[in-house]
Amino acid sequence: MPKIRDLIREAHDAAESHPLNQCFINGTISDTAYNLYVFQRSYIIGFLDNFLPEKFARQQEFIKDLPDNTEGFPITQSTQDYLNHLEELDDRYMIGHIYVNYMGDLYGGQIIRNNNPNRRTNHLNFDGIQNEFIHHIRNRMHERDEELAEQANNAFRFIHDILDDVEFLVTDES
Repeated sequence: MPKIRDLIREAHDAAESHPLNQCFINGTISDTAYNLYVFQRSYIIGFLDNFLPEKFARQQEFIKDLPDNTEGFPITQSTQDYLNHLEELDDRYMIGHIYVNYMGDLYGGQIIRNNNPNRRTNHLNFDGIQNEFIHHIRNRMHERDEELAEQANNAFRFIHDILDDVEFLVTDES
């Protein structure tokens, strides 16, 4: 039976290689793009937090990373589309989205955190809960990799679309 990471590799690689994501990884992302993206993700994470024990909730960590004034920050169409998708999704598939969003921050986020030392990166800090969190996610996904792969791939596609929207907004501002 293939592991989920093999079943979602193509979507993962597409999101990871997105030009805006590369700016995150390289530490060259603009303040505007960083803040707009964290703002979008705060809504997604806020929704997904409802499907995790409270000790693993991450939305407040995202909010700590935002500027004090987010007035005028739009919720992009792709973020709204993702939220609509999640609202219509059967709860048993939510873990596929949690896997992509939270484990991505836990693992890949550490590169972003290290390469962006002058930014607020609370949302990428899993200190004190990392091992317990990983165990929780793996237990919820146990023997369901193939069943959850479609939704995990969907999560990556939505994230890619959010990156596109943020990139467009930032480019449009210049």
